Amino acid sequence: MIIGVYKPVKKDKKVIGYTILNLFDLYNKGSQRYKVSYKCDDFGCKTPNKIYSITREHLNEKRSKTVNDKIQICRSCQTTGKNNPRFGDNRTWDEIFNKETSDRLRKNLSDRSIGDKNPSKKDNVKEKKSQIIINYENVNKYLNKFNFRLNSIEGDNKFSKLSITCNNNHIFNIQWASVKTRQNMCRYCYYDSIRIPFDEIELFETYSKTVRSLTRFTFNKNKNIIDPDGLKELDSKNYHIDHIYSISDGFLNNIEPKVIASVNNLRVINKTENLKKGKKSNLTIEKLMGMYNN
Repeated sequence: MIIGVYKPVKKDKKVIGYTILNLFDLYNKGSQRYKVSYKCDDFGCKTPNKIYSITREHLNEKRSKTVNDKIQICRSCQTTGKNNPRFGDNRTWDEIFNKETSDRLRKNLSDRSIGDKNPSKKDNVKEKKSQIIINYENVNKYLNKFNFRLNSIEGDNKFSKLSITCNNNHIFNIQWASVKTRQNMCRYCYYDSIRIPFDEIELFETYSKTVRSLTRFTFNKNKNIIDPDGLKELDSKNYHIDHIYSISDGFLNNIEPKVIASVNNLRVINKTENLKKGKKSNLTIEKLMGMYNN
């Protein structure tokens, strides 16, 4: 409920007081500097008799879903439950504003965020965020730290396609977004380290995906056996599910994925221990098959 509207009185550009105004046409015109006092109209308000004061600019459609009905809701009620405009309000601009206003808002948003007008693409914005400006010179300088060489680059954002030569002279393609997330950028060096022939990489990747999918199923079904202390559930970042007989050895020795993902070949160990173990197997084929068959 609106109680009063007050116009600021200025002297030497400073507000020295307020004069009361008529409530007529409050929602249709008026200075943004006007002060408006009101009581909350929400039925469940905890402070229904408290008088609030806000500026005229907040009396618009953005303030609450019910403002068009001349109902005023306090900040507490506005941000909780059904009155919160951020949740459950699926109205479009066309439903709130007239067509001319909604088209203008849509165009303003488009002008700010599409193409070269997107502020995140500007060099000064990237510098403020301490982000690398993606071009050939900067990306090549970054890659040189890891003894990689940039052959070519297409694009100027995180989806830029890079052609890179590693220190073992392997040429591979990768997105810029993946450069910082992958510990070993060169997939050929990685597969060489686990003794996977280059012409069998795709077969190995299919085999590995199958094993890991079966592993998730086996672990979820047998948590009490594989992880009796619940370490993985308590601290998933620092504990890994380890294949005692490794996936790479399973592929090289033609062992079925279901055997590598079986209960007896899974255990939960510390992240550091697992990374140190790497591709090594702590079981022989005979022992693995013996446990699986039993």
